[in-house]
Amino acid sequence: MIKSTISETVHGCSFCMEFNQMYKESFFYKNIACLYKLQERVLFSTKYWVVVPSVGSFVPGYLLIITKKHYFSVLDCPEDYFEELEKIISFLGSLIEKVYNKKTILFEHGAVNDRLKGGCCVDHTHIHVVPFDGELLNNDYIKVLSRKKFERFTTLQDEYQNKKDYLFYQNNFGERFIFENDVIVSQFFRQILCQELGIMNKWDWRKNYGVDIIINTINSITSYKKQNQLITNL
Repeated sequence: MIKSTISETVHGCSFCMEFNQMYKESFFYKNIACLYKLQERVLFSTKYWVVVPSVGSFVPGYLLIITKKHYFSVLDCPEDYFEELEKIISFLGSLIEKVYNKKTILFEHGAVNDRLKGGCCVDHTHIHVVPFDGELLNNDYIKVLSRKKFERFTTLQDEYQNKKDYLFYQNNFGERFIFENDVIVSQFFRQILCQELGIMNKWDWRKNYGVDIIINTINSITSYKKQNQLITNL
C-alpha cells in the first residue's frame, strides 16, 4: 500500500484522502475500490508523484500523474518537482507504446487557486496521460484559443503562478502548448477527445467511472511490470 509522506492534508480533497488512506472520505475508495474489491490503484510512485489509472477512463491505459502533496496545478509546484515529472512523462510514453502500441497525449486543466479551477473538477495537481494517435490542435474548439508553445514548465512559472487559470496540452511529438481563455468549460480536453473518438457519452467522469477499463489498465500494466521486472517505486 502506497502512503503519501505529506504531513499536511487538505481535507475535502479526494486525492489527499486517498493517498493518506482516509477511506471514508476518498471518492475512489467509497465509490469504486470498495464495490469492486480493489486494494489500490497506484501503479508507480516517486518521491513527489504517483501514477494511477484515471477514474472516468474511456480508453485502456488512461493514466493520471498526481502530486503526493496538495498543489493546485503543475505550475504551482516547487521547481524541484519538475525533474521527476519529466522522467515520469518520458517513462510513461515508452510504457504505453509498448503495452498499447499507441502514442500519448497529455493535458491538464490548471488552476491557480481553489476558486479558479481551470475547467477541472479536482483542485489537486493531476496530469492526464492518454493513449491516442492523433492531434487535438486541429479541433475547431481549440483553434480559437490563444496559445503559446513552450518546452519546460519552469519557463512558465513566473508568468502563471497565482495569476490565471490555463490549459496545458502535449501532443504525440512532445510539443507543448499552454492555452488561455476567460471561461474554460469543465473537462474541456476530455470533451474534445471523446468527440474525436466518437464517444461523446463518455466524457463526464462523474457519470462514467469506466471501472472495467480501470481494472483492465491495472491488470495490463501490472502484468507488464512483472514480465519486465519493473518495480512500483521508480
